[in-house]
Order: sequence, then structure tokens, then C-alpha cells
Amino acid sequence: MNAHRLIAVMGVAAMLSACGGHDAATMSDYAQDLGRHLDALEGEQVAHFSEISAMAHVDVLGPAELGHSQRMDDGIERMNGPLGAMMSCVDGRRTGFDAAGFAAMMQDLRSECDEHGVLMLSAHEMDSASTEESRHYHEVGTQIGKMRRMLSPMMGTESSYSCAPCPSCGM
Repeated sequence: MNAHRLIAVMGVAAMLSACGGHDAATMSDYAQDLGRHLDALEGEQVAHFSEISAMAHVDVLGPAELGHSQRMDDGIERMNGPLGAMMSCVDGRRTGFDAAGFAAMMQDLRSECDEHGVLMLSAHEMDSASTEESRHYHEVGTQIGKMRRMLSPMMGTESSYSCAPCPSCGM
């Protein structure tokens, strides 16, 4: 089994294992929960960008990048629960939420963060590190914006989505 397929299988398994783990009952609740996780990721990006901007030497990048990477990974991981619960949600036409598409965006975000970490840890001067940090900051913002646009139709009481009990866990 290739690495990409293994990652996808592990992601779906994690989402399915999270079914029923949230008290949210409507698509809007799940979407708002994901929105809060995206808020936290954006907050981490802003704080980290400021942290790197204040650095004068590349020799102090390592601990900052490793901590940032862990916080981003943790934030992305926390999104699996509500996303797994949303897999059973459909709109009035019985069209389901594209959980696989959203999960792919989450994986793209994780890949961007991994690539960024490698580039930052291999930087030899602050100018190149600052350029990479700026590029990454904007790319993460773009990816989070795409995720928010995917969630926006499900927000609020006017959402036409309804959620059935978790299909894989009977809850």
C-alpha cells in the first residue's frame, strides 16, 4: 500500500472512530466547531509569524518551528472529530457534505506545514527564513479561506442540512 493511500485510510479511520464523540446535533453545530478550530489555526499562524519576525538569528529558528509544527498538527488533528460526525449530514436534496474533499484540504494544509518546516529548518540566513515565513503565512491563509468557504453554506440556523446518527458506530 503506498504512503498516500495509507494516509487516506488512516484519516478516514480516525474520522469514523470519532463519530458520536461530539454533542453537536446539527450540521451548523459541526460546521461552527470546525470554524473554531480554523480560528485557532489562524491564531497560531499570526502568533508564529510575529515570533519569527522578531528573530534576529537563524540559530533560534529550530525550537520555534518545532513547537509551531506540533501546535498546527494538533489543531488539524482536532478537526477529525467534527468532520467525522459531518459524514452523515445531507441537505434537503439528500446531497451529503463533501467530507472527503474537506479531509483532502486538511491534508494539503498538513503537507504545506511539513514542507514549510523543512525549508525553515534548512534556512541559512534570516532573509530567506523571513521570505519563506511570509510565503507560508499567505499560503495557510489561502487554504484556511478555502475551508471556510466550503463550510459557510452550513453555518447558521438557515442551514438545510440534517445529520443522521453516525453510520459506522450506530450512534
